[in-house]
Amino acid sequence: MTTLRPLPHLVLLWLAMGFHPPAAAFDEPVLRLDAEMGYAGYAEERRYHGMFAGLDAAFTFDDFWGVRAGYGLGVHRGKSRAFEVHQLAVGARYQLDVFHYVPWIDLSPALYLTSGEGGPGGDPQLGVAAGVGLDRLFDERWSLGVGARYHQLFGQERFPSYLTVMVRVGHRWTFGDPFAP
Repeated sequence: MTTLRPLPHLVLLWLAMGFHPPAAAFDEPVLRLDAEMGYAGYAEERRYHGMFAGLDAAFTFDDFWGVRAGYGLGVHRGKSRAFEVHQLAVGARYQLDVFHYVPWIDLSPALYLTSGEGGPGGDPQLGVAAGVGLDRLFDERWSLGVGARYHQLFGQERFPSYLTVMVRVGHRWTFGDPFAP
């Protein structure tokens, strides 16, 4: 019985992404919706690892500046603790949307709600989230990317208090001039 090795498949995927024709950047406002999936880690005396899933919506005014809103869910299971962390954030986003690779950063005040045994506590916590990532545009609508967000909960000593690393699949809608030919 043979086993499939992931390296040749990853090289083929990388080549397919690199030889795809570049997508045109938008000059008009853009609404984008990204589904995110990946890793979540909460740091206390020890680190609690888990799974992360989220939705991120961004409205960009031009090729550079925009606002974002996001919801994330981190699920952590361990021997002594099992908890979920819900994240709600609204903030600013800066991106360089002029090539088919779009680097971005964002900064958002956030609210963290925890349920279960362990985690940041049962009360709502405030903090700030700083994100960085890179999206690859396949055409004017679809993208695939990676990103990470560093979360610092106010009152926590360790940095980052919470960390999310994700793969993102996105879709974009353009809002142009309705009377343009």
